[in-house]
Amino acid sequence: MARWLETVTAPATHVVWFENSAHLCMFEEPGKFLVSLVTHALPHAVAAGESKTPAM
Repeated sequence: MARWLETVTAPATHVVWFENSAHLCMFEEPGKFLVSLVTHALPHAVAAGESKTPAM
């Protein structure tokens, strides 16, 4: 995984490891999946103008 990630060309990369999931982490660990998206992906979407910051 680390060697593959080094080949990725992107503004940012981050690995979230789902230890208790097989192929469907969004169903097997939905809380961790959602927190990971909000924490790591949403800031990039907001910065790119693709989304508005959600009301908390």
